[in-house]
Amino acid sequence: MIEQWPESSRLYRFVADPPTTTLQRVKALVTGSLPTFIDASSNFAAMELQEDNLIDQVVKSGGKAILLGDDTWSRLLPGRWLRSHALYSFHTWDLDTVDNEVDSKIYEEIKKDDWDLLVAHYLGVDHAGHRYGPNHPEMARKLQETNARLQKIIDILPSDMLLYVIGDHGMTDSGDHGGESKAERTAAMFAYRRAGLGVQEEDSIGREVQQTDLAPTLSAALGRPPPAPSLGNLLFSVLPKMSLPVTLLHLSNNLKQITKYLVRYGEESQQVPLDKLAYLINTTRDQIEKAAKIESEQDLKKYASDVRALMENIRVVFREVWVEFDSLSMLRALLLLLLAVFFNWLITEGIPFERISNIFASTFVPSGLISMAICIAVCYTAYYFKNLKDLEHSVILSTGLISGGMTCVLTIMHWDGIAQRWYEGRAYFYERCSRAALVASAVVLVSNSYVIEEGATLSFLTITVIGLMAWNIGTIKALVLWIGCGIVLAGTRLYRGCREEQGECWTAGESISTGQASRAALVLALGSVSAIVAVARRHTGWRGYGIALGGNKDGRGATLPLVILGLLLYLANVLVLGASYAPAAALSLLSGFLALNIVSLLKTDGSSKYSLNARCNSSVACLWALLACYNFYGTGHHATLSHIRWAPVFHAGDPNYVSFGPVITVVLVSLHLFGMPLMFGATVPLLALWGRNGVSTLGPRTQLAAVFSLCLKFALCFAIRVFVCALSATIHCRHLMIWGVFTPKLLFESGACVAAFLGTIIGIILTVWHLPTQQRKS
Repeated sequence: MIEQWPESSRLYRFVADPPTTTLQRVKALVTGSLPTFIDASSNFAAMELQEDNLIDQVVKSGGKAILLGDDTWSRLLPGRWLRSHALYSFHTWDLDTVDNEVDSKIYEEIKKDDWDLLVAHYLGVDHAGHRYGPNHPEMARKLQETNARLQKIIDILPSDMLLYVIGDHGMTDSGDHGGESKAERTAAMFAYRRAGLGVQEEDSIGREVQQTDLAPTLSAALGRPPPAPSLGNLLFSVLPKMSLPVTLLHLSNNLKQITKYLVRYGEESQQVPLDKLAYLINTTRDQIEKAAKIESEQDLKKYASDVRALMENIRVVFREVWVEFDSLSMLRALLLLLLAVFFNWLITEGIPFERISNIFASTFVPSGLISMAICIAVCYTAYYFKNLKDLEHSVILSTGLISGGMTCVLTIMHWDGIAQRWYEGRAYFYERCSRAALVASAVVLVSNSYVIEEGATLSFLTITVIGLMAWNIGTIKALVLWIGCGIVLAGTRLYRGCREEQGECWTAGESISTGQASRAALVLALGSVSAIVAVARRHTGWRGYGIALGGNKDGRGATLPLVILGLLLYLANVLVLGASYAPAAALSLLSGFLALNIVSLLKTDGSSKYSLNARCNSSVACLWALLACYNFYGTGHHATLSHIRWAPVFHAGDPNYVSFGPVITVVLVSLHLFGMPLMFGATVPLLALWGRNGVSTLGPRTQLAAVFSLCLKFALCFAIRVFVCALSATIHCRHLMIWGVFTPKLLFESGACVAAFLGTIIGIILTVWHLPTQQRKS
């Protein structure tokens, strides 16, 4: 088309600002503003857009807009459309439904003359990328359909109608998007008008234009002023030919809008230095005044070039400060995190776990809850009487300080036990190395290179710690278990994902189409499951044949065969992960079982008897946390938005027709991402109670105290990593890789910490539930 109709068509690279999630791209297209990276979290729960935007400009001036396709537009801009045929857009396995529906409407809509703007958002190419990747035959089919569709539209398009064909984002080699890589940010923009377009610059063919330029350009085409938050430039080469006065009018309107934006920004924010802001305001006003002196096409070309350079300069300034960093709030958050980590460490490493049950049986916990309730009530009262400006931050800070204060009191009350335990304590070499490994895995997160290669780092540290434990045990059985665990973790290397920064790498899961699995993968998966069942039966005796489903007063109840339950859980795992990554999950589960059996062999001072103290040591919790963190990568994940796989979403059904559909969608995606930290958190009690000997002789209060102490240590390990990630993001807030590496890592590490914490709660509840009723009451 470019060669056939050079005066009527234009083609450019269409460059987006990160994040490249759909909702943020739609916002940028209609407002012309820069999105924020944190706003990417709202991609799955769109709120109504309150900012001034192109669609509102059309509606307010009496125009009409039509919507076809992706329902993101209708969720973002409800009630603005003369006619809306929006369909649910999150079924990325469905390549054709939305496209076919748009096709059934668009040709008739083009023939009507009761609208000013028509938005037709096709999804087939995007969904083909998510499901199959960009190099699959299905992608070729969708692209061919797009070409045929475009030709058909052009054939029936009126001569004075403008057609813009744009991509809101690109995609990686795996078909994903959301991050800031060049492949994700680069799409295409094609413009066509049979009656002709504006003059094209000689060097503009194939050049890059910004997505923020679309909003002011479309506003000019519709004869409306640009949206208030727009930072875009006018693309006259994709507009109808204009006379000199009309061109100057649109340039002046765009500059006036930018001037208002700069003035208001200076009044409400101090991010841009006042001298730089004043210079930009004065420069834009000078350019507005120069417009009255333009008299020739040559002067206009020079003037438009100067305006374009000014707009690029303004965009550069705002990209540098596109997120406002509140230093005080960041320091408060780091302080609360540090206090939480410090006091948790004092309690778990200082207070003997035999005392913990007495603490929770006392009035300490109710007193703490009552104190925080009073604190929250005082904050709400002060806010009601306008003595507080920020209620949320006040509640968080005050309750955090009260919690820290009560923990400090608890530490003082039990200082004798803490001092005695530290004085008499003795740490084995493997224990010191285990703690050092956890600290090292957290400290290296301040480096973007180590964040990118964290999977390899965690694998090395985990294997090392397990090996030192096996060496300390000193039995052939322990060494065999260590070798087996090493082989299993090496097998998960085949499923570790590949980030763009890693260059050339290969992942087994990426080479398998969704819904398919090789014979080797099936053998590997079934073999891993069989090994898990075999290990479980060997170490639980007759209890390995069944799991209690209900209980009565004497503690007995109905059972479900363990083999059947295991297979059902694994089938659910396959359903969520997909056939290509299910073997990775089986290997991760098997690695946990092998490590668990090594832990069960730990003993104190060479004794062959069951040792609860050795198995509730913080080094064991560190090992379990390292395994949980590694298996996030071992199941094919990476700490980037573009590596989130959306396949589990579609097991929830269409949220428009399924009750609690959006909630189920969020739960499935969260389980898919953070299932390993959740599972390892839920199995923490097994570290203390797994094995045939010794545990049955312990009282229920001792068991629960040991389990609770170990769960606190496990949660502490994740809290340390979150604190380091938060500190790293704070230090690197102006770093080049802040949005590509450090911020996503903080988000994913926080999610893993929450999942691990929820898992430990589940584990404690299951431990209590497993106790007979009489012992539970005691």
